Amino acid sequence: MAAAAAVRLVGVAFLGRPRTPRAAAADEAGLPARAAMLGLAGASLLIGLFPGAVLALAEPALRLVAGAGMADRAGVLVLSPQRDAPGYPAPAVAVLLGLSLAAVVWLVRRRSVAGHRAAAAWDCGFAPPPAWLPFGDPATQYGGASFGQPLRRALGGALLQARETVDMPLPGDTRPATLRVTAADPAAAHVFRPIARARDALSGAADAMQFLTIRSTLTLIFAVLVFFLLVVVVVEQV
Repeated sequence: MAAAAAVRLVGVAFLGRPRTPRAAAADEAGLPARAAMLGLAGASLLIGLFPGAVLALAEPALRLVAGAGMADRAGVLVLSPQRDAPGYPAPAVAVLLGLSLAAVVWLVRRRSVAGHRAAAAWDCGFAPPPAWLPFGDPATQYGGASFGQPLRRALGGALLQARETVDMPLPGDTRPATLRVTAADPAAAHVFRPIARARDALSGAADAMQFLTIRSTLTLIFAVLVFFLLVVVVVEQV
């Protein structure tokens, strides 16, 4: 599901045609804006690689907020969640992830076909738009429904009981065609609703117990006592 969603996201964000003239004429952000984003990304990277140094800087604030600090659990390269628990070296984890990514890139490059080719922007298999639609046919552009439709068709029928109903008018009928999508979570019918009914029943019984008479209350207490004594007898015999 994550891979399919990633493919759809790439198709929408990077391979789709611009939908408006303003989007088609968009330029790269200026140097100050890019420098600010790169600075925040670099700061996040440093915090992830050296969390102990950052926590050491925040030691006074941690003691004021939590009443304890991280001085005895956070080193420059190793961070431990507890005093007696082994810590993890963040730089070593980063190196391991980098080597894994490099191995994946090397494998993809080794098995991919050499060279490249130029083609039109991806339009979900549709023909190129006519001259009077320079930004592509809006009907073939990716949107929220296009993003979720393949996953709904592949997995929604079994997981969410998704159903699609197409109403296609006959030739000569002026009604527009409609697509109706319905979905229901099986967990709501088989898990959450029975739990809610049991909760309501127990709450109703507890509320009714507040209005019992003295005789009914004593009878209930005696019955509960007898029940627990029977349970104790059965457990001891087992």
